[in-house]
Amino acid sequence: MTQDDTTERLVAELLQQEMGLRDLSPSDYTRDIKSFGIAGDDAVAFMRAYRTRFAVNLDAFSFARYFDNEGLSLSAWLLHAIGIWPKLAALSIRDLAAAAHQGVWPSRIPQMVIEDRRLVMLSRLALGLDIVLLVATALGVRAAIHR
Repeated sequence: MTQDDTTERLVAELLQQEMGLRDLSPSDYTRDIKSFGIAGDDAVAFMRAYRTRFAVNLDAFSFARYFDNEGLSLSAWLLHAIGIWPKLAALSIRDLAAAAHQGVWPSRIPQMVIEDRRLVMLSRLALGLDIVLLVATALGVRAAIHR
């Protein structure tokens, strides 16, 4: 067993412990971990445990590149539906093990930085649309009550 194999097994064990998953086999090591139902707050908790357990510098890690927030807002769902929202990148146990082995998350290439900025912009747009919808709904309810 190589060091890479051992690190993959340790990452898989951490994923199982933190997320309450069944036994993972080596064939699962290349699957996107989102396929195990990890998202939002659970993903944040797992990445914190991963950073602590393997002492990985995650300064270059962009959470929004790999995970959705806990539950999508109506606006984010709409942006997904019309194809404006970028597709999330896959993240596997093998990817996590490679970064753990190096002790640092790989630096992003310039194209990734541009995509991350686009994602931040779209997230802010979705939040703004949600606020507008919330205010419009509140004003509509208030107007209906005062009739």
